[in-house]
Amino acid sequence: MLTRLYVDNFKCLVDFDFRPPDPLTLVVGRNGAGKTSVFEVLLSLANFVRGRTGVSLSFPPYHRTAWMEKELQHFEIDVGEGKDGWRYSLILQQNEDPDRARVAEERLTTGTGSPLVEVKGGEVQFWWDDGKRGPKFPADPTRSGLTVVADRPKLRKAARFRSWFSSVQIVAPYPSLVELTSLRADAELSPTLKNFPSWYRSLVMSSPEVVTPLFQELRKVVDGFDAMTLDGEGDPRVLRVQHKLGKKSYPLNFTDLSDGQRVMIALYTLVHAPWKAGGLLCLDEPDNFVTLAEIQPLLFRLQDLAVERGTQVLLVSHNSEVIDYLGPDRARLFRRDEGGPVQAVPFEAPAKLGMNPSQVLARGWEE
Repeated sequence: MLTRLYVDNFKCLVDFDFRPPDPLTLVVGRNGAGKTSVFEVLLSLANFVRGRTGVSLSFPPYHRTAWMEKELQHFEIDVGEGKDGWRYSLILQQNEDPDRARVAEERLTTGTGSPLVEVKGGEVQFWWDDGKRGPKFPADPTRSGLTVVADRPKLRKAARFRSWFSSVQIVAPYPSLVELTSLRADAELSPTLKNFPSWYRSLVMSSPEVVTPLFQELRKVVDGFDAMTLDGEGDPRVLRVQHKLGKKSYPLNFTDLSDGQRVMIALYTLVHAPWKAGGLLCLDEPDNFVTLAEIQPLLFRLQDLAVERGTQVLLVSHNSEVIDYLGPDRARLFRRDEGGPVQAVPFEAPAKLGMNPSQVLARGWEE
């Protein structure tokens, strides 16, 4: 579970400290308050730590805070607690030329402070799982020092932290980008849902047991839904939905559905997918495409995912009614004073107003 995220010198995030208060945390705030930037940081850290991208692609120089002149960027993330948790710190030396950006310092410890990996001075130092100092190697200044830990059996604590990022899923739905066909099975879903057919293909191959309960629930929440198929032999395969009208059913291409229907199907499929305990699902304004009546049952399923199945959920929403459903204690308000740095603070509706939290948000009186 993500317990803390610290960011300095990334877009509008300056000396920014965010601590989710609940396994299901609602993030609210006005446009431009930095809500999406937090998800961008998590995605960038995931790609960097897993070795998918280096400094220049994960953290391009134009993502530095516009009104600051310093070249150092600082990121910290705490996952879990105590000896079974981790604290990760990354300091980057940025440059206007992306190819010259470098890792100034990278450090991973347990939640109790025992060192696991440290990159500094052009070298990467490892510590074995028993706490003894391990090998030291020259470091690639453009890559994470954690990229090699998966290959070494005595570095399982560090390897588990690296693999935790594979259970981080960012979703910022862009239904018009969703592809119609699948050329292969994709194990990971793109944030925009673009490769949903290929990800769904991988899901039904690896976890066919989710299909029946998924279809049963989709029949209740998506009008006319009956089933979903990947048609064709070989590649490509076409994702189609069987639409029921009376006693008859006929196929529709997935891309012929409305934006809201595509988002609803994708989100419920995500909820039904197998999740590792301790994983993190970040949803960025899914209610842009669905009505309040449709979002309420989904909130119930997200609550079940977080509380019963142990997967943390961060939900960004502009729908003021959501806070009444989840409760203000689960909310964090992102605010910027006069366009300055972002602050993440508890949501507090002034008692003297005599209004529900949703009414306060709707009127913009939360600040």
